[in-house]
Order: sequence, then structure tokens, then C-alpha cells
Amino acid sequence: MSMVRRTGRLMRRQPGTAALIAAERYGRRRQSELVLVACMPKSASTMFSGLLATLTGFELKQYSESRKGNAQDLSRAKLIDATGFRSVAQHHVLATTDNLRLAERFGLKIVVQSRNVADALVSLRDHLNTEGTQVPTVWVPPSWAALSEEEQLDFLVASAAPWYFAFQRSWAIARRESGLTIRSVDFDRVVDDPIAVASELITELGLSVLDSAVHVTAESLSRPDETRFNVGRPGRGAEAMTPKQLTRLGELAAFYRRECAT
Repeated sequence: MSMVRRTGRLMRRQPGTAALIAAERYGRRRQSELVLVACMPKSASTMFSGLLATLTGFELKQYSESRKGNAQDLSRAKLIDATGFRSVAQHHVLATTDNLRLAERFGLKIVVQSRNVADALVSLRDHLNTEGTQVPTVWVPPSWAALSEEEQLDFLVASAAPWYFAFQRSWAIARRESGLTIRSVDFDRVVDDPIAVASELITELGLSVLDSAVHVTAESLSRPDETRFNVGRPGRGAEAMTPKQLTRLGELAAFYRRECAT
């Protein structure tokens, strides 16, 4: 009987916490390799997590119960469901106490993917204008479409930027203080040479590239039938934002850097 069917029976027979405990114990009998790409929105993480899965042969999974517009915290039930398999999941998730506890419990290997915050916010604005305003990291007002481009960036600097800096701060502290396997990748390096960055990271995580994946190319990542690659480009923030907006971002960055150092 497959693990999924066995786990499903356990969950149906035993409600609540007892079902989770039983399913987790069963899953722990099987070897797991779970990789979490903890990422900023608009950091090329959809492409990069798909690339990691392609190169390693891992499945793409969800480790969160989140729906569109909700926070993407880790879910014990989803991690139990992934236990016993080799998988990659991509979530916009902070290194909170509960998330780190679950990451340790289930042996997650973590890739923290970030981007220059000003550049990311400009790409986020584009996303909100073209793909909808429900995102997991910030509440967007109903009047969004009526705002000018400058007003939209004013709003994102005030309301979305703190999440981005909290993301950087939380994972920097987790890497320093937790015993978890945590590696970092940057948007600029990823878009410059995604194959090289992914291959290097896979080695650092103690994983292997499939022989059949050696011919994967960066060009194949942008094909319409492949996972989307929101390339963007470095320097968008400096071009699109006003001096006042950039100054405010600099002040926020300095505050979070001080907090991270304490």
C-alpha cells in the first residue's frame, strides 16, 4: 500500500492530533529529502524552484496550507504528506519560531532567495497591475488601480517593504543561530546564470544532479510550456523610484540591519 493511501486511512480513522501523530510516525519510516525555497516575491523563485526540481528529479510540492492572499506559513499536515518523498517547495515565508520548529522537525534543507528590495517592489507593482492584487505579503487597497504609479510605489514602500526587510532579518538570524541547513541565493546571480547557481547549490545541499538533466539550458526555462521566468533586471528600483522613496527604503534597511546585528 502506498504511503499516501496509508496516510489517508490513518487521517480518516483518527481525528485531529492523533491522526497527525500517526501519519508522521509512519512517514518517518521512509527516507525524505525536503527542500524549502524561502523567498521574496518577485525574486525569480518560481523559475528557480522549478529548476532545482528538474535538475534533481524532485517533485514540486506545497509545504503550506496557504491560499492566494494568505500568509504562507509551514503546515505540519502538508509536511507530513511530503514525508517519505523527495521534493522542493517554494513559499514566501518568514523564519518565525513555529516555521523554524517545523523545519527542524522535518529536516528541511532551506534555500533563502532574495533580491534588491527596491527592484523587487517595482516588479511587485507590475504584478499587482497585471495579475491581481491578492498577494501573501501585503494587503492591497481596493483603490489600487486608481493610484498613480508614484502613489503605488509610495504605498509599497510604506506597507510592503517592511515584510521584505523582516524576511531578510529573520533568515539572517536563523542562519546564524539555528542548526538548520540554510543556503542563500541572490536574484542577480540567478538571472545571470541560473544553471550554474542551481548546480552549485545542489552540491552544497548534499544532493545530486540527474544524469538526464545535464542538457537543461537557461533558454528552456523561458519557454511558454515551462515554468515562468520573471526575469526583470537589476536596477529597476533606482530608475523607477523617487529620491524620497529610495531614502525611505534606505532608512528602513538601516533599521533592520541594526536589529539584525543585536
